[in-house]
Amino acid sequence: MIGVLEDFEEVKEIKTKYGYRNIVKFRITDGRNSSKVTVWGDLAVSTNEKFNQVEEKPIIVIVTSTKLKIYKNSTQASTMSSSKVYLNLDFDTVIEMRQRLAEEGYTPGEIKPPTPIIQDETTFIENKTLKDLSEITDNEYIKKFVFCEIKVISVEEKISWWHNSCVTCETEINMKQASLFCTTCNVPISVAEKRYRIVILGEDSTEAYNFILMDRAAKRLLGTSTTKMQTNIIKSKTTGFPSQITALAGKDLKLKILISKDNIVANSRLYYAFDVANNNASSSPMTGTTTSSYSSSTFSDVSLH
Repeated sequence: MIGVLEDFEEVKEIKTKYGYRNIVKFRITDGRNSSKVTVWGDLAVSTNEKFNQVEEKPIIVIVTSTKLKIYKNSTQASTMSSSKVYLNLDFDTVIEMRQRLAEEGYTPGEIKPPTPIIQDETTFIENKTLKDLSEITDNEYIKKFVFCEIKVISVEEKISWWHNSCVTCETEINMKQASLFCTTCNVPISVAEKRYRIVILGEDSTEAYNFILMDRAAKRLLGTSTTKMQTNIIKSKTTGFPSQITALAGKDLKLKILISKDNIVANSRLYYAFDVANNNASSSPMTGTTTSSYSSSTFSDVSLH
């Protein structure tokens, strides 16, 4: 997609069902038609930085590898893990578009001024032992985060360490009539995004439970994306479960756990870890419940693009 960038909205962090993600929104137009574009994750941060550095107006933007959909009779595009965003690229097509727009008397739309990012007040999250987790019965904990310190006993190698997900909502996608389909967005998916989902067994001095390391937590630990991990495996012509993942066994981790409805209502002892943090607790959760504080920088995204 190529066009003029309009109505740029400064990067912000939003809460999704799978944790917090950075997004940037803008409109792309050729002077006749326009589409909304949403840029996700680390690419949103880098796009925001480029936008604040660009001087020549109007800004000609090129967005590659996007996912298109029609919403309320309007075309919208979202980026994927393979997407790139270029602003005022020194390229013949960009120069030609700028010249055409000038000849047609194009007037840039008003670009929204950057919205200052207001840091949330420090959020306090309880530290829990694994025994504490099993004793939580209050429904108010559903969809709340807690910290747990564990030692990884083993990595489950019989279960796939990645899955295909929807680029928009990050839900795992299924096959429907021989095509990829997102049941949450209720739309067919042309290209899926690969994300980590690693099952581990972890223990502390009180209990031992299974945990699922979701994409952000796994990327922080492994330092690479799922796609890059798969690419390296193909290049090295290795087989079997990735050694980088099995090497997690024996590590001490502080996991950011999301309490699910099943953990409370169905007494499930399978927990989802959406992030990993340094151990900054005021006291060890091995001896009881404490609180920890974190800011947005504590859980800053790992740069993968």
